[in-house]
Amino acid sequence: LYFSSNRDGSWDVYRVRQDGTGWSAPQKLPEGINTAADEWPGSVEAEGRFLLFSSIRAGGAGADDIYIACASGDGWRAPVMLGDSINTAAFEDTPLITPDGRYLLFGRHGGGHPAGPAGALHRRSADVVNRACD
Repeated sequence: LYFSSNRDGSWDVYRVRQDGTGWSAPQKLPEGINTAADEWPGSVEAEGRFLLFSSIRAGGAGADDIYIACASGDGWRAPVMLGDSINTAAFEDTPLITPDGRYLLFGRHGGGHPAGPAGALHRRSADVVNRACD
């Protein structure tokens, strides 16, 4: 289970694992996924090949942008922003891959803040995600 917490002062992505007796202690994901900015998990691919998340980090396309971190051994490769076909000057967040693996779904909110004017659900081919981890 992946979740965000601000227990260290900024919103970061954590993971807990279920074992035979309950849940493990929360484990903060490594630097690169987590930064001094805020990060929120979207989803992990069913096979564990990648993590989709959003972040308001420097170097993005605008406000909150969508990134992918590809699995590598027991860890993660450096995250990559998913590019201009996904990210804009608005807030993009809550990325997930449809159960059939064909589409990337995500939210986009204008107006300068995700709690502002109503956003819209967007759909793109999952090819952009699959290419990032090939």
